[in-house]
Amino acid sequence: MKIFDIAEQFNGLYKMSEEIEINEETGEIIDNSESLTELFNDLEIELSDKLDNTNYIIKELGASEIYLKDEAKRLIAKSKVFENRQIFLKELMRSAILASGQSKIKTNKFSFSITNRESLNYDDVSIFGLDSSLVRVKQELDKTKIKEYIKAGGEVDGIKKVESTSLSIR
Repeated sequence: MKIFDIAEQFNGLYKMSEEIEINEETGEIIDNSESLTELFNDLEIELSDKLDNTNYIIKELGASEIYLKDEAKRLIAKSKVFENRQIFLKELMRSAILASGQSKIKTNKFSFSITNRESLNYDDVSIFGLDSSLVRVKQELDKTKIKEYIKAGGEVDGIKKVESTSLSIR
């Protein structure tokens, strides 16, 4: 096999691993791991070379992941700016309507009205001073304590020990 063919096959493997296929009928993501496995196994080179080249693909995917996460943060920050501008402009409009002494204004396109509403501020309430019927408690497993308990020889119904392997790359 020529080096160009190997590079072409790894390019195909990379493109396939980067693509996200979506079932148009159900909207679910299609798992293409079987095709990736076939393509990986069909490459006619030594296992060590496959592993090296596949690790380069992993590094490329990791770089893409970091880029997309950073881009998502940037877009979220930008959307927050738009959200704050909306709040500011609505407050500006509310102040203008109140300053005009009116509570309702109708234009050709929109109707604006100021209404008073009542809400409660819970910031200074102490949970400990309330009747228990007014407090909702969320219960969850303390996984750290359960793990320590089992390591010390205890047993918990429903807990199963699961062993797996992991790959480390240096």
